[in-house]
Formats: sequence, structure tokens, C-alpha cells
Amino acid sequence: ITPVLCFGDSTGSIIIDSIIGGNIPYDLQWGGVNSTALSAGTYLVHIVDSIGCLHTEVYVIPQANEINPHEVLYHPICYGDTNGSIVIDVTGGTGSLSSYWLNGFGNTDSLYGLMDSVYTLIVLDSVACIDTFHFILQSPQLLDLDIISIDSVLTCGVPIIIEALISGGTYPYAINWTDGDTNQQRVVGTGGAGCYTVVITDANGCF
Repeated sequence: ITPVLCFGDSTGSIIIDSIIGGNIPYDLQWGGVNSTALSAGTYLVHIVDSIGCLHTEVYVIPQANEINPHEVLYHPICYGDTNGSIVIDVTGGTGSLSSYWLNGFGNTDSLYGLMDSVYTLIVLDSVACIDTFHFILQSPQLLDLDIISIDSVLTCGVPIIIEALISGGTYPYAINWTDGDTNQQRVVGTGGAGCYTVVITDANGCF
């Protein structure tokens, strides 16, 4: 029995080099399976001799453990930031493991100072089994603000209702008008004409 060298491959094999007993010649019935190109699993072979006597053997083809990067992704906090990072703890395969990043900045087991992108890791074990992993870092969408008037008709000197329409970023949002109001929808103009400024901050502190 030859085990599968790399996880998920079909390099295992079962070779029966001798049969004792029964009456020759023998007919080996694998059920349509190629016994020299097997994936991991359990296989049955039926051995039938020349007078129809049947014997069944069960074989198990093992394989190496799957290579697993056990990644932890830290996405950029705000839109356009370069503070993302990736930490890995690679296990599996056979023998010692070697890890190589195709892009990004950092060490073998971590990247840091990352922007939105796809980062690629290649892992090689001691018997030349190789796996490639792609990790996607994605920051929140750009925090955007539109101010609209609820009233369809604007009349000079008459208070109106306005609303801050917020999109992007990470909910919930903190709303701070310069006069201390914290509501998303509010009345303005009660004291006459004026300039109103609002600062929106999301759950990650982006504004």
C-alpha cells in the first residue's frame, strides 16, 4: 500500500504481488477503480479463483493532513486605510513547512500595514506538497453624507426639517451638529438663518 503523498491527490496505490491459496488463475475485481491512482479512502478488492471461489480484502489508503493556514484577518478600519493585517499559524502537511508571501509587507507568519487587496500565501512541506491560499482584505465603504430637506417648499424665515442621510462606514453612527444636536433629523431656522455643520463618526471612529 502506498499512501497519498499530498492531501487531496490521487497518488495512492495498492499492489497485490502474491496470492496464496485457491486455484490459479485469479481474477482481481476492483470495481472499476484504478488501483495505481487512488485518493485517500477505503477500497474493496474481490479475488475470484478459477473455480469461482470468492475472497474479499479491504484496504485503507491514508493521506497526509491538509495544510491549513489558520488565518486571522484584520481588515483596514476605515476606507482607504493601510492598517490591515494578516496573521497565520500553518499546520498540516508532512514534516517542516515553509511559507512564502507573494505580496505585502511583514514576516513569514504575519503581514501588516495592508490596504484593500488580495494577498497570496504559498506553503511548501518537506515532501514538496504545495498549497496556495488567497486572503481578501476589504475596508468599509467610504462614509458619505447627504443633507436633504424634508419640506418640499422652502419659505424664507420659516423653520424647516432637514435630515442627514448617511451611507458607508460601519453602523452605528454618532451624529454631532455644531449646536449640540445629535439627531439625524432635526428642525433648523428657528432662530433665523444660519450655518449648520454636522460631523458623522462611525463605529470604528471613521469620519
